[in-house]
Amino acid sequence: WLVVITAFLYSCFYSAVQFMAAGALFHWVTGFPFEWGAVFLAGVVLFYVAAGGLRASTWVGMLQCILLVAGIIIIGLFTLKQFGGWSDFSAKIAKLPSKYLEIPSMIEFTSGKTIWTGVMILTYMFALMGIQASPAFTMWQFGNKNPRPFPWQQAFASTFVVGFALFFFTAFQGLGGVLLTDVLGITKDSDLVPLLMKNYIPGFWLGLVFIGAIAAMHSTAAPYVGTGATIICRDVYFRFMRPNAGHAEQIWTSRLLAVLITAVALIVGLTSKAALVMLGGLATAFGFIMYLPLLGTIWGFRFPGIGAALGVLAGMVAVFITYKIIKYPLTIHCAGWGIFVALLVAYLCRGLGVKDSPEIKNRQQEMRQWLDSIDSPTPSQRNWRRFLKIGVPLWYLFAIGPLAILGNKGFSFAGFPPLWSWQITWWLIGIVMMWALCFKAGLSYITDEQIQRAEVEQNIVIEEIKAPVGVAKVLPTKGK
Repeated sequence: WLVVITAFLYSCFYSAVQFMAAGALFHWVTGFPFEWGAVFLAGVVLFYVAAGGLRASTWVGMLQCILLVAGIIIIGLFTLKQFGGWSDFSAKIAKLPSKYLEIPSMIEFTSGKTIWTGVMILTYMFALMGIQASPAFTMWQFGNKNPRPFPWQQAFASTFVVGFALFFFTAFQGLGGVLLTDVLGITKDSDLVPLLMKNYIPGFWLGLVFIGAIAAMHSTAAPYVGTGATIICRDVYFRFMRPNAGHAEQIWTSRLLAVLITAVALIVGLTSKAALVMLGGLATAFGFIMYLPLLGTIWGFRFPGIGAALGVLAGMVAVFITYKIIKYPLTIHCAGWGIFVALLVAYLCRGLGVKDSPEIKNRQQEMRQWLDSIDSPTPSQRNWRRFLKIGVPLWYLFAIGPLAILGNKGFSFAGFPPLWSWQITWWLIGIVMMWALCFKAGLSYITDEQIQRAEVEQNIVIEEIKAPVGVAKVLPTKGK
């Protein structure tokens, strides 16, 4: 139930943020009323999600990713053009106040303030990692035909290509907006990109960037609408209400639930902007709490099932308290507090002697041995993993954590301010790190033999047994 609730809330709240952003951008560019723009664009998303399902939203998302990266680069280039090129732009940003170019401190012993300290940056990145841990992404990952593209997508597409766009061209937009605040009349951060587009990008390029920006919002909303509806259909409707439902009935039920999620997202977004800001901030932090059960199922962390359930629940409560009531104590983002409390509760249950039943423990051991036999690392991969167990945490600390403050007064090259130079350097190191994780350590790489074994030696974790309507039995079954 916690996974279902998380999926529903995440789908509604995160989609609401995207629909409202799309409506606002539509209004800026076309003059079309904001509300109707949001409804129209939400309807487009709903159409291809309901008509084509996960496959359609995935193919559309792939094309939208290309448009998104192209849009980021184009806006950044036209922003840079307004300053006469890189040399003039870098000279101007060098004169900006230090608050735009430095991390203020490692940590602040305060609450109720959003101060971008080292630990705030780190824990905010935790919240963004919640996107990948959300139930929607878990469905996407297991919905792939095979995992062959994973290492290339992670090491090349995400880390190198998207990183290149963000570390350079998004920064051009942000710092350029600071320099052009009075010229453009920017009063809030949400006006930045629309005003840059409206004032500096000519016709054809404006159309391309607009499509890319709308694609960015669609590509994030569509998977959550589709997967959220599917999760509710399978784990609530099919499991408790209609366990004998056929495929056609489940498909239509998922479509109706997609309509419901879209409607709730629009209602939330259009009726309360204050609630939208809060719920959008909570969505990713809630998603990050899902790393707790993933730590147990994927990495073998040892805590009982009841500990995982109570940990997720306690983590969600902690996220809400440290976002709405006592906001960001010690300048730690609510996602950081949430995962800390979740792990504390899970291991507290273990420490108090709470244990899974012998049947569950035996089944877990059987599954672990089966997975190890298929995906056990080679001696070379073991050596890389030992090295990366130290290297990855160090990268977090220096690149996006408290020790990134060293970049304030560090080295500088090619006209980049010291902190920007520091971040570019650690981004390049991060590319190498991801390559090592994916390929050398074997965490995303898989051989043809492993794929064949996994397809032939299917080991079903649970089997759903048909039962009278309203009753569902879920029984553990031996591997088939």
